[in-house]
Amino acid sequence: MNKKIFLVLLIGSVSFGTAFANGGDYLPDTHRTETRKAQTWDPWRVSLGMGHTTYEHAYKGEGETIVGRLALGVVPLQWKIISFGLEAGIQSGNQMSMPTEETGNQDVQTTIKPMVDLLATVEISLDNRYTTFTIFAKGGAAYRKWEFDRDTIGNINRIDGEVQAGLGVKISAKTKLIAYYQGIFAGKVNFNYNDNTGSGRANNIPAQHGGFLGIEITI
Repeated sequence: MNKKIFLVLLIGSVSFGTAFANGGDYLPDTHRTETRKAQTWDPWRVSLGMGHTTYEHAYKGEGETIVGRLALGVVPLQWKIISFGLEAGIQSGNQMSMPTEETGNQDVQTTIKPMVDLLATVEISLDNRYTTFTIFAKGGAAYRKWEFDRDTIGNINRIDGEVQAGLGVKISAKTKLIAYYQGIFAGKVNFNYNDNTGSGRANNIPAQHGGFLGIEITI
């Protein structure tokens, strides 16, 4: 499912780029230049999104959940149709059990706490007569915490790599609808649990992959 989400976004990005590059109904260059000069550059962005994400290695379907994300971004640099910026976000977590085959036939309840992240962003804007489409990519780090329901298993704090890639379309002068893929990558979990001592350990927090729909507002 995650591969399908990523593939749809990738195909959409290529399709938009091809359509606009090969016959998209562009405004004349002079008109577009004059319009941009007349606009006030507002670098701050606020985005709110909801999505479906999957945590690897969870018991049955407990790793699949709906998450919410709130982010604040700044775009201080713009060169022609490309803009560069930074984004800081916070995202909800999930409660789930580890699979019984990895816990000695005894379920261990776990909680992945809400995470925070910091991402570098790059965005390409494609204008036509009616609206503006954007293709964007983001990359950086996410700080996550994994807690267990017993003191005999140590909690884990990790900084893991994160990427996002997606599309946007303007619906007003300062508002844009966005759809994107998110991947947070981590090493192998290697969760082990000892029935006799009730103790266990894990090396990493489960990786997660998902798709989001949201709105971005320029402020």
